[in-house]
Amino acid sequence: MTARHNLTRVSRLAATLAAATACLGAIAPSALARSIPIDITGQARVVPGNGTTLKQVGSFTGAPFGGGNMQLTTRIGQGQGATFTFSLSTKRGSVSGSGTIALKFGKTTVSYHGTANITSGAGAYRSYRARNLRVTGNGALTAKNYPIRLSGSLTT
Repeated sequence: MTARHNLTRVSRLAATLAAATACLGAIAPSALARSIPIDITGQARVVPGNGTTLKQVGSFTGAPFGGGNMQLTTRIGQGQGATFTFSLSTKRGSVSGSGTIALKFGKTTVSYHGTANITSGAGAYRSYRARNLRVTGNGALTAKNYPIRLSGSLTT
């Protein structure tokens, strides 16, 4: 092989690698994202406070985070019944977001359903995001703890 032949082969290899790299760069980040099912159940208790803004703390368990602590701030009388922000924390990281719920009051119970979005993550969950997760729960009006279920799919 001559030096000229080797130079031609190296040039072709470089051009092929450049084209492959350009193709990978042209793939939208969402195309590389993977979908992960989320199904979390938890219990939250209202922390003493005032007005129509409720602070709640509790614990949760479920996929994909395992178990951990949750914090919610719920603003009654906004949106279709209430709006909320939340944070789910584990030893590996945390996610946070917001949502809206509709409230249905019975004589002695309250039920709630709505949607939530995960808008940020930290630690092992820094790339986790989700839209339109389902939020459901119900309990006695005088309960100290309220069940919450968060389900759907998130992307990384």
